[in-house]
Amino acid sequence: MKEMTPTYTLARLYEKQGLLLQAAEVYRKLIVADPDQAALRDALREVEKRLEKKSGNEKSEGKAVLRRLEQWQEALFKRRELLRREDGSGIRIMAIRGSDVVGSDSAELGPVDETVAEKIEKAMGDAAQIHGIALEVFQADGETAWTEKIGEVPGNYNALIMVPGSFNLGTAIDDALSALDVPVIEVHLFNLCEGPCEEPKGSRMATAHLAGFGLTGLALAVDAVAEMVEQE
Repeated sequence: MKEMTPTYTLARLYEKQGLLLQAAEVYRKLIVADPDQAALRDALREVEKRLEKKSGNEKSEGKAVLRRLEQWQEALFKRRELLRREDGSGIRIMAIRGSDVVGSDSAELGPVDETVAEKIEKAMGDAAQIHGIALEVFQADGETAWTEKIGEVPGNYNALIMVPGSFNLGTAIDDALSALDVPVIEVHLFNLCEGPCEEPKGSRMATAHLAGFGLTGLALAVDAVAEMVEQE
């Protein structure tokens, strides 16, 4: 059986399924590949804390040395990010979301300790940080607001992620999208149809569509955009 490629999204899926050992293994492989990513180290620490609590084992030996190493790596990461911003390099993504993203299905997103908007921005933001991507998220209410934000993409952003929710992406949105020459991914947290769709749903101008993956779909969209842009 072919081994799955280690990705941040795969590690998160393992966590949600309670497969903490597998999640920790994926995070460690990702850290070896990119030791400057503070978000990966933070995620690994959280998984290890859950493993310790579950097993009851105290792992105190070498923690002070490890923490000093992590602080040193984090300082390097912040310095690299500062230099990247100063020279204007790096990938920039615009994300637009509708005001009613999940409607009556919001209960499926888990605890209400965060608003749905915060959860959406965190899901995309965590994935963007892993890739070293600058992400800006905007809410758009109505066709005019959507077309205006889409009009800001050329020359300013390398890709666009749309999370319309119940907002209907009609002809005017497609016209605005037709002027773009960057990847456009449309994301719906839940499936668009109860069964097989008789008619295509979503924008005809989107490069790709993701539906039914919940918040994980947002991270998948960022992963996809990062790969598309880097291949250009």
